[in-house]
This record gives sequence, structure tokens and C-alpha cells, in this order.
Amino acid sequence: MVALNKSITLFHGTSKENLEKALVNGILPWNEVGQHNWDTEQDLFGFYTPIPGNVYIAKFDRAKDYALYLKENGKTKQPVVIEVLVDKSNLVSDEDAKEDNWQDSLKVNGTCAHVGFIPASKIMAVYNCA
Repeated sequence: MVALNKSITLFHGTSKENLEKALVNGILPWNEVGQHNWDTEQDLFGFYTPIPGNVYIAKFDRAKDYALYLKENGKTKQPVVIEVLVDKSNLVSDEDAKEDNWQDSLKVNGTCAHVGFIPASKIMAVYNCA
């Protein structure tokens, strides 16, 4: 019998300040911390408007781009990428993508969403982006 791999390693771009909270509380959905970090002037037609309850994760390069976006826009001086090991059954397509499933969303856009918070125990590594 072949065991199916139920987990996948993905990445979350953020700030060192948020990392310190994540190491204690896990990575919380944006609405549970009261905000998202995209410039609201760029939220045209709902683009970049996150879904409540989701944590956005990505391939490493996309997560790094997001962390560096935070630095470029003055939201942090210390961008980081958090490596997480997540259960595939909690993944959905990034709503800004046109793909219907998380696999295609990740393949085409490099992003997907995790429904619900990601426990601190699922944080495997941290990479500085400065």
C-alpha cells in the first residue's frame, strides 16, 4: 500500500514583528488581527481583497516578494518568510486567481489560501529577506 502525502510545505511572507506573534499564537487569518497589508487604493474590483478566515501562503519566491513588498511600503524594516507544513485538505484557491482549485492556483499564480489559522507547531523554518 502506498501512503498518500497529506501535507505540503509552503511559505508565508510577513514581518519580523508578526513572526514573533506567530511563533506563539500561530499564523492567524488577516481578519483575526484586524487588517490586511495590501494598499487599499489598489483594491480595484475586489482584487487583493482577502477572504475572512484565510491565511495566504505561496511558493517561496512569491512569499518573499510579498515580504519585500511590506518593506518597500514602510510596513516593516525586517521582512521574513515563514516555512509551514500544512494539511492539503485545508487549502483552497487564492480568490484573486482564476483557477478553481488550490493545485492550479499554486501552479499558475504561486499562491493559494489556507482555511483557518496555521498552528505555531506547523512553522518549520524562518528566512530573513532583508
